[in-house]
Amino acid sequence: MTILTNENFYKEVLSSKQPVLVEFSTDWCGTSHIIAPIIKEMAAKFADVIKFCKIDIDDYEKTAKQYGVRRIPTILLFENGKVVDFIYGAVSREIIIEKLNALIMKT
Repeated sequence: MTILTNENFYKEVLSSKQPVLVEFSTDWCGTSHIIAPIIKEMAAKFADVIKFCKIDIDDYEKTAKQYGVRRIPTILLFENGKVVDFIYGAVSREIIIEKLNALIMKT
């Protein structure tokens, strides 16, 4: 999983040739810790077709504000530099798989 900053966000996400999942989270959020193992599992499962990234909203508040992130975790799915879907909070593995499969079908 790629760790994002304000500085590398453009290169790693907006300029990516493949779809990108960006997890906006922070260390103190319990819900972020609940969803982390699912995201890690999905990163391994979809590694060939989707890029997985994570950004800490406390350290990189500018980017979080730019994308309207107001609660955590927030997961944004990007395709060709644009947000095409999102997930708020802790959701089931099945919902994440469904969203990732839909993202793959668009490409």
